[in-house]
Formats: sequence, C-alpha cells, structure tokens
Amino acid sequence: MKKDLSELPAHVQAQLRALDAVPDEQIDTTDIPEVTDWSGAQRGVFHEQRPSVLEILDGGPEQRLFQTADEVRAYLAEEKASWEC
Repeated sequence: MKKDLSELPAHVQAQLRALDAVPDEQIDTTDIPEVTDWSGAQRGVFHEQRPSVLEILDGGPEQRLFQTADEVRAYLAEEKASWEC
C-alpha cells in the first residue's frame, strides 16, 4: 500500500491490508467489467472548481486584488477590527 493509513481506525486498516493482499486475478469483475483501455479518459470532468479565497475577496465591493497571503491576512484583520464594537 502506498498511502499512510495511520489516521484510520485499526479495523479499517486491517480490511484495507487484507484487500491489498488479494491478487488481481482473484478479484471478481463479472458484475462490472474491468476497464483496460483508458485512452479516452478525461481528468477533472466530475470535479467542480471552487473559487479561491483570493477570488472571493477580490470580488468584494472594493474590488481589491491580493497578491500574497499576507495581504489577505492584513485585510481580514482590518475587517475583523471594524466589526468589533
């Protein structure tokens, strides 16, 4: 196995290790045939692109463009200070 499983519960780790030990030839794929030709596959088709924090903040009323994370933090600190009474 390639991934770190340490954050998973012990019983899930055991199940994944047991599945990993099964040879490919013993996996029953008759209900869903294995795809062997991936030549037409496309990445990201089902992934919805979410806007970044910079894009969200940039669309605000001031139309400010932030170049760095420090600028974002400073802006948020100013905004938070203005909310406090």
